[in-house]
Amino acid sequence: MQVVGQVPRAAGPMVREVASSRPLVAQFRSHAGPRADGSGPSSSLKGEVQGGWERLTEGPSALDLELTLPGGQAFRWSRTGRSGEWAGVVHGHPVLLRQDGAESATRGVEFRAVPPLPSSAPGAGTRRPPLRAALEDYFALSTDLDALGARFSQADSRFADIFPYLRGSRILRQEPTEALMAFICSSNNNIARISGMVAHLAAAYGDPVGTAPAGDIALHAFPTAEQMLARGLNEEDLRRNGFGYRAKYVDRAVRQLASREGGSVKYLESLRAMPLGEAHAALLELDGVGPKVASCVCLFALDKPEAVPVDVHVLRLTVQHYLPDIGGKSLTPTVYEAIQEFYREKFGDHAGWAQGILFAAELGMHRDRLPEHLRRELPPREKPKKAKRKQEEGGDAGEGAGGGALKAKPSTKVKQPKRAKEEMQGAPPRRRIRTS
Repeated sequence: MQVVGQVPRAAGPMVREVASSRPLVAQFRSHAGPRADGSGPSSSLKGEVQGGWERLTEGPSALDLELTLPGGQAFRWSRTGRSGEWAGVVHGHPVLLRQDGAESATRGVEFRAVPPLPSSAPGAGTRRPPLRAALEDYFALSTDLDALGARFSQADSRFADIFPYLRGSRILRQEPTEALMAFICSSNNNIARISGMVAHLAAAYGDPVGTAPAGDIALHAFPTAEQMLARGLNEEDLRRNGFGYRAKYVDRAVRQLASREGGSVKYLESLRAMPLGEAHAALLELDGVGPKVASCVCLFALDKPEAVPVDVHVLRLTVQHYLPDIGGKSLTPTVYEAIQEFYREKFGDHAGWAQGILFAAELGMHRDRLPEHLRRELPPREKPKKAKRKQEEGGDAGEGAGGGALKAKPSTKVKQPKRAKEEMQGAPPRRRIRTS
């Protein structure tokens, strides 16, 4: 199975930035045959039908696809080749999305169902929400982003300066299994390769659900841990498909999840009802999950809007704008906790949403949205780094590059870097925390 890689235009706060003019997401154009085995709406929602397209939101402030989809939260949205149009799968539904019309106060988001494959109908006992409800849930549209923005702006003058230019940047509510696998793959990685790895898991072990009419993009539901094991997931196969050292941790985490009482899906969804600290600690019990990966899953999938993932980029912006006294320090457990607590004290129970918008302002893809006086405060664009043969399977190539178009090469076989065992299993190392 071949991955057709497309380097993203920007990464988000959870992975390092790789800028390019080319579209997001490694796309699997596989046409594997079917397998035999087997929050309320916001006031901005509309329902009129327009030539097969239905309105999801009114106005760009409710949801901006360009600010939300390619930001490093989710890794399986693909540009179809039509202007502003994306293809993806939400709660098993194949769907197209687009930002309607030109820049204006009424510019909203529309969706259209992709005709499902006959074999992709839910089986007996399977519960799947209608497409509109699934999208409202996925984009957390019951959360009033403008109200949050007003509150955050009162708490922080920098946020008040930035927010008018980045309205519509939302935190997603993803399916926990997909989010967990994606962020295990994010370890010391770039967004293009993460996208290819997550696409492989879906195409190799998930059910095909449809094909986007533009771009010939095959769409798959993301598999459960049990489905991955039943369909032959193993470390050796993952290594052959470019996962590198991450293959071991994906394989182990899948087996750990499948062994949970009641099944993997029920177990992960049960973490949504837990307090942040308990859910975070539960995730750390899984192989390949460290503090940052656990925070990402809590924020993007487990209903923990107060979770604040911290990496070296978040450290940098925090030192530059808020806590200069911690500058020059490594990201130790003490510094990690201090940064999280700072954002929670400043922004409250949705600190993860605030921090996400503040970080989005640092990304090269959004610089043109900001006025000149805000752009001058941003760090200079870094030159793209050349891939080195000794970098593990290209995993570090292009990380942190703010203006390059470096392509990932998942098939390159090179020497793996040395990493402490406890770091890879999610435990904090003795002297500092890895940020991925």
